[in-house]
Amino acid sequence: MKTLDVAGRKIGPGHPCFIVAEAGSNHNGSLAQAHALIDAAADARADAVKFQLFTAARLYPRAAGRSEYLGLPRSIYEIIEEMELPPEWLGELAAHAREKGLVFFGAVFDEGAADLLDEHVELFKIASYEMTHLPLLRHVAAKGKPVILSTGTAHLDEVQRSVQAFLATGNAELALLQCTARYPTPIEDLNVRALVTLR
Repeated sequence: MKTLDVAGRKIGPGHPCFIVAEAGSNHNGSLAQAHALIDAAADARADAVKFQLFTAARLYPRAAGRSEYLGLPRSIYEIIEEMELPPEWLGELAAHAREKGLVFFGAVFDEGAADLLDEHVELFKIASYEMTHLPLLRHVAAKGKPVILSTGTAHLDEVQRSVQAFLATGNAELALLQCTARYPTPIEDLNVRALVTLR
């Protein structure tokens, strides 16, 4: 198993656990809230803070249907649109994270998001639901930076295919993240032994 070097931090066997504070899309459309999430990550002594970068227009058709998310019947498109992180925040948030001693990075869901995030990060994340999106994997891998690839919804053959596609770009800076895509995950479904297989 390879050791990754991210902003001077070693990630891999024999090194301290790399703790990521998941800010995700929990900024609720507020730049002040996004900064508060970074402060909370630093206060918790995390190593990194991760946001999500996506746009509703690239992920869903406007006619995607409705959802009862948080008990409010609205269109899925509107819900996702409200969760978008404005790209113009990236530089400011990245600078704040670095001032706090945190690695700033993000999960990207399409090639455009990866391009927007690239100048602000030293690390990318690919979410479970995108791990079989091979054009995205190749696009992000071609940037030559380390990538954390989440395996939450994938079968082992899909993980192998995605790893091969990534490595074929010449970038070997890849870490697999064991993930059970249930939140919160019941203890009996954690399957921590999958880490042995993923190694």
